[in-house]
Amino acid sequence: MSKEFPMVLLLAACLGLAAPAQAATNIECLDTGYSQAQLATFAEFRRSYNPSVEQGSGSVDTIMPAIISRASTCFLANGWSEAVLTQALFYKLGGEMEQAIAFKLAFNPKQKAALESLLTSDASPIRKVIMPIAEAQVREELAPEITAEQEDEMGAAIMVLDLPSDQRTAELIGGLAAARFMREAALARFKTL
Repeated sequence: MSKEFPMVLLLAACLGLAAPAQAATNIECLDTGYSQAQLATFAEFRRSYNPSVEQGSGSVDTIMPAIISRASTCFLANGWSEAVLTQALFYKLGGEMEQAIAFKLAFNPKQKAALESLLTSDASPIRKVIMPIAEAQVREELAPEITAEQEDEMGAAIMVLDLPSDQRTAELIGGLAAARFMREAALARFKTL
């Protein structure tokens, strides 16, 4: 580093200019530090999660107090901004929802591998359709609508991979994709703030 760089920072401070920002770190803080009671709440959430329930047992609001409590600790310990905190909350919530939905999908190892391929391939219609929605969500912007054609493409992708093609499974796979992509999008955004 040149000798002039600290002087530039001092000058910037004197002029009221912001110093170069550093990317946020330690999002993993939200994955640890929970009490046994909170861990039991997460386990119960995974067993009882129901994507169509907005409040009460089986809904996301049952785990939010534990997540918010831990997020507050991480916020203070890591000097996160509110924007960073928001992304950390999306990240943790997406991870918990993904685990809860995966718990409900009783796939054999071959089906699990096929699903993983469907979720990770950039060419996958599910990734192409749902990832932009997740990215809009973590930016707190209006998400694009899913067209009937896109729904058909996603359904065809599920059928080709020899996964169960009933409505419940399709909804769970869609929910799993949304949760995973929300976590991925939040992590990517977190690293830029």
